Parts: sequence; C-alpha cells; structure tokens
Amino acid sequence: MTHIMFIVSSASGRPCAQAGRYLLSWKPGGPRRQGILQTTADPLKAKRFAGQGAAFAFYMQVDGLRPDGQPNRPLTAFTMQVMEPDAEPITDVLDGQGRLM
Repeated sequence: MTHIMFIVSSASGRPCAQAGRYLLSWKPGGPRRQGILQTTADPLKAKRFAGQGAAFAFYMQVDGLRPDGQPNRPLTAFTMQVMEPDAEPITDVLDGQGRLM
C-alpha cells in the first residue's frame, strides 16, 4: 500500500507556509542547506512511498553535517503525517496561522 506525507506544521510551532500541504518533492542542497522543498494542495499529486518505513527513511535523510557536527536533517523542521492517499489529514491541531495549538 502506498503512503504520502502531509505537512502538519513546523516542528517549532511557528507559522509555516507549507502547513496543510502535501510533500511533492525534496532535494538536498539549496540555500543554507535546507534543501529544495515543493508541496502541493492535491494529495493525488503528492510523492508516493512504498510504505510507512520508506516515508520515514525519506523524512530522516541527511544532507551533510550541521555546524555542531550532528547530521543535518532538513525535513525534520516539519511535523509530518504519513498517511494513505485517501485518508483525512490531521488539521484540528493548527490555528489559523499554521501553528500548533
């Protein structure tokens, strides 16, 4: 069964333009080594994963090291829900600004 990833919020709880959208693609690199993230409002266009484990492995990808020597995992800047494409995403945990309540 395939799974997709829904961006619930930023991990810090601050406002997040990507909250409420689905992961379309992510590539390492980009400005400040945060990677290049693309999202979509359409779950049918979201990146597909073979299962929850594959989605989690993608989420935990390392893009070099941070200044403190720890692995840089840019996608962990977001709280994400791994879900089946036809499932309802978690939305009742956000305020109108895309922050966790």
